Amino acid sequence: AILLFGLYGMQHIEEEDPELWRDLVTIAHCEEFTFAFLYSCRVTNYISQKAVWELLGCTKGWGKIFAIIDCQCPDDDHRRWLLQNGPDIDVEYPPLAVKLIQGIQTADVAACVKHFAFNSMENARFEVDITCDKKAEQEVFLSQFKRCVEAGAGAVMSSYNSYRGQMCGQNVYLLREVLKEDWQFDGFTLSDFNWGIKDTVTAANSDRCSGKQCSGGRRICLCGYGRAVC
Repeated sequence: AILLFGLYGMQHIEEEDPELWRDLVTIAHCEEFTFAFLYSCRVTNYISQKAVWELLGCTKGWGKIFAIIDCQCPDDDHRRWLLQNGPDIDVEYPPLAVKLIQGIQTADVAACVKHFAFNSMENARFEVDITCDKKAEQEVFLSQFKRCVEAGAGAVMSSYNSYRGQMCGQNVYLLREVLKEDWQFDGFTLSDFNWGIKDTVTAANSDRCSGKQCSGGRRICLCGYGRAVC
């Protein structure tokens, strides 16, 4: 419903129906509706900074993140407030993916989580090599995958890009040490189609158990344009 108001025009609503506008802003105090409100504003290229700063003081988690993205700092007082309060964000990943996995697998179908991991761009994904520190790796890039694995996902698909010099589709650290050994994932691991791997032998061996206790599981390399299945 909030998105429909956005199509009507949020600036028009604020000017012509202040009571309805006040109701929409109040609803947006709730973290689950903050994004819908702000997205509706973006649709008509109208961002009320008064509303955004009100939301910054009321919403939390993801809602606060979305509000920070849209906020502007008109003076030093606003900048100081943002520096003091902006980092104080407690984000709980929405359970949508977990619920979806659980729902799909009640029908005896394996849910496949992808793309594992660091798949943050489209056009350069076949060439880019990602690197980051351990804290960012664990808290930003891998945490959502871990939650899906803990929810019982039956399969994980690797990404096209590389991580620390090794393609994710044949990355020993990601597929063996993190996925199989640390998280004890025992489902299927799949490469992405065609360009997801460059060496089928390396890919086939990348997630096989080493001396450390490992969950096992099965490996599938998706073929294409003459590449073999491993």
